[in-house]
Amino acid sequence: MLNTFERLARRIVPDDKDEKRETGKYKDKLDELAPAFFNTPALALNGCYDVLLTTFTASRENILRAMGLLKKYDRSVHVEIESQEDEIDYMTDRVSRYTVELLPHLQNENHVAILDQYYKVTAEFERLGDHAVNIADNAATLDSNSTSFSLMAMAELAVLEDAIVSILDDAELAFRNRDLDAAYRIEPQVQVAGELIAQLKKNHLKRMSSGICNVYADTGFTNLMVELKRIADVCSNVGVATVVRVRPELADHEHLYYESLHSGDNMNFNNAYREYYDRYFSRLHGASDAPEQPDSTEN
Repeated sequence: MLNTFERLARRIVPDDKDEKRETGKYKDKLDELAPAFFNTPALALNGCYDVLLTTFTASRENILRAMGLLKKYDRSVHVEIESQEDEIDYMTDRVSRYTVELLPHLQNENHVAILDQYYKVTAEFERLGDHAVNIADNAATLDSNSTSFSLMAMAELAVLEDAIVSILDDAELAFRNRDLDAAYRIEPQVQVAGELIAQLKKNHLKRMSSGICNVYADTGFTNLMVELKRIADVCSNVGVATVVRVRPELADHEHLYYESLHSGDNMNFNNAYREYYDRYFSRLHGASDAPEQPDSTEN
């Protein structure tokens, strides 16, 4: 079985546009990925950290922009999202290559462990950017078909969006500060978000059967639920990576961490789950109970 860095080395493909991209939006961050730091691992690892944090915040920003397009589509914002995604892809590619080049220079096991976790979150942060683009494309399709979500659907989506933003906030805090408290908060929120998504799907089907929701927007709604679920899952992985970074004894045993949380015996997890469940489902019930007139142009 290939280890982490062997798999990474095999997938890297040089980019012919690298030289042109070196003057891009995040040039100052990319300058930190310098071979000159290989002999000073702390500086090299810090460069990886800075670029990865920048990648996360850029991806998070794109997700929020994309969600805004569902409320009011704007082609210029869509273009900005696509442009930012190019930068995100380039940054993650640079970090990936840098970690491969840096690895042979690391002698300290702790440094190797840190680099391994950075590699894992590199892929996760890149996926966040991909999901933002998919949501923006979804909004564009709805707009091109002169179709939109109903007011009731939008009210429910606002609850789910707040839950996703809270998860993103804790994922950023966990990675930025190696914050275990933030990392521990992620998983109960992810579980609640999954249940919110399941409930929104049920409510959506009910609206369709009653004629409130337009069948032409069904694909857009379903695809959106998939993207939001995957965003939450990415943040879950970031949370676990942070926990392993602080508690290296869990390395290669992440499944035990998940099992301990979902066993029903972890009172901290149970209490946090109940708090988030009550917070968001109370709001969801209020949004679902609001009266709404059918509209053939809306979902």
